Amino acid sequence: LYKSYSELARSKKMSPASILEFASISGLLAEQ
Repeated sequence: LYKSYSELARSKKMSPASILEFASISGLLAEQ
């Protein structure tokens, strides 16, 4: 999962904060 996050971050050039936000939001969705 995190590998795809970093690939997505590289393609979209997201900032580290955005990556963490995206990861935490996705984690919350995955818990439900």
